[in-house]
Amino acid sequence: MNGIEYIAIILVMILARIAAFISTFPLFRSAMLPQSIKVSLAFALAVLWMSNLALDAGANFPPQIPGGGLGIGLAVIREAVIGALLGFLLGLLFLPAELAGGYLGQEIGFNMAGVSDPTTDTQSNVFGDFISALSMFVFFAADAHQLALGSLFASFRTLPLGKPLPYLPIATVTESFNQVHEWGMELAAPLGAGLFLVTIITAMLMKISPQLNLFSVGIPVRLLLGLLAAFALMPEIVDVMFRIFSQQRVLIKHLGL
Repeated sequence: MNGIEYIAIILVMILARIAAFISTFPLFRSAMLPQSIKVSLAFALAVLWMSNLALDAGANFPPQIPGGGLGIGLAVIREAVIGALLGFLLGLLFLPAELAGGYLGQEIGFNMAGVSDPTTDTQSNVFGDFISALSMFVFFAADAHQLALGSLFASFRTLPLGKPLPYLPIATVTESFNQVHEWGMELAAPLGAGLFLVTIITAMLMKISPQLNLFSVGIPVRLLLGLLAAFALMPEIVDVMFRIFSQQRVLIKHLGL
């Protein structure tokens, strides 16, 4: 194996980890982001980080590459698995906003005007899309994007190229799933409690005055009050999002990065 082939194989291994991370991380996997930008970003990071790893004394670089086509293929698959797992785990922090947005949109009444989401090929409501987009802005405002990419780069030091695949953090994954649902409930709680109160009041009015039509009166009132409450509680919702993304450091620490 000559020097050019060796460098090319190392670049492919680094590119496999980065590309798998980009394909599973919610910020990059959106169908609205052109594939050319994803490929360009992955290749640019691979070239840049390869030069940085070569100058990093603690990165165990250059790695020992297994011989043969099968060994090289397994090494590339191993890097892709690590990148995909890291992107999936860090992407769980976006799930509370999706859960809260879907629930609140249904409670307010936006599910009656469901639209097709081109980013996920599923039906979604307008309010849920708004909360998801808001979480993206908060993600950048909290500088969590720097921490996510920094953890991906740090993984090349803690999980060097060409080494055996480490144990899967099953306990961390399970705990993260539990916390994600708790954070989703915490994010939806302020507005959800107000909407529940509106439901009780509407039911009482319908009981007192049966001539009031639920669809002609109740739904518009619920929609109006829900939007007003969402606007009034927006600072609290954003504050909860900031606290959720601040947990990224804790998750990265549990992963050993």
